[in-house]
Amino acid sequence: MGSVEIKAAWLATDQLRALYTDKEIHANFYTRKAMIKADSKTISNTEVALIGMHVVGVVENHPEFIWATFEHHTSAPDYYGSPGTFKKVTTPYEKNKIVSSDDKFIFYRKNTTAGNANLSYPAEQTTTNTFRLYQFGVPNGAPYTNVASSDQQTRDAENFNNIQVLNNSVKQGLTKHDSRWQHYFYAGSVWLSTQGYKFNEGISGNIVPPNANDKLRGSLALANITMETYTQTYGDPNQNKRYSTNNCFACHAPAREPWDFICESDHGCDAIPIDHKMTGALQRSDPSCGEAVPESGDWMALFKLKAMVSIGLTKKWFEETF
Repeated sequence: MGSVEIKAAWLATDQLRALYTDKEIHANFYTRKAMIKADSKTISNTEVALIGMHVVGVVENHPEFIWATFEHHTSAPDYYGSPGTFKKVTTPYEKNKIVSSDDKFIFYRKNTTAGNANLSYPAEQTTTNTFRLYQFGVPNGAPYTNVASSDQQTRDAENFNNIQVLNNSVKQGLTKHDSRWQHYFYAGSVWLSTQGYKFNEGISGNIVPPNANDKLRGSLALANITMETYTQTYGDPNQNKRYSTNNCFACHAPAREPWDFICESDHGCDAIPIDHKMTGALQRSDPSCGEAVPESGDWMALFKLKAMVSIGLTKKWFEETF
């Protein structure tokens, strides 16, 4: 296991009390005390509830990270969803369809049609009324099922069913212990089949032929309703020519020259006379990293670095003075 990044979405419990009692909130949500800063004012000791979380990490043979996400069961309903095993849908997205008649959801008002809810940012509205387009981030419905390869759609169904089985198994165990975590679920992951993958050419999150990235694996339309609320798709899902769904790789991809902001001798910003030996020596001698463990040549590299800084400061002084 390599680098790990966790990103969490929280909601003040005051905003949950329209739906739940205090007892229900503490039984069904993981809560913490938080310092919330809004409008340049700090509000202390505010209770917040966890409603969504990304867990992203590097594992062996996957430098692109495995991008996983989790949500609370009451966050929002699914437009394309299956209560059991995966059910392929060939009909198109319908704006007049009522997504759910249930009143338990945090971000969706019951009996709202898809067309009256929001897949894109509602600039003039102050409250959220939205839904999850694809359960577990598994794309479904026309036009996707009309254009995606049969192999890809087979993988989609297998991925959906695996997530469903995993969630049911974990929930069963957590329920036995009356854990509040039983009310959260694994919403899917996305990664790459990396064998022979040319990372220097970047990573495309496109899943729609003819430009689909056939190396994408997992939940190809992965999005967390609490953090990618209005970026689940581009435009109307029924517009075949413009149809495009999002996943993590639509934004998160290896930076390429000349935009990677890394100063190297052959690209990036103007070359600087600081080499890797100097930066390595600086890290190994940093007291915040623990006891110094110098390597051969470190002290000379640090001497050169200090001399360069002194020369640079002296040069700056002359330029500003004269």
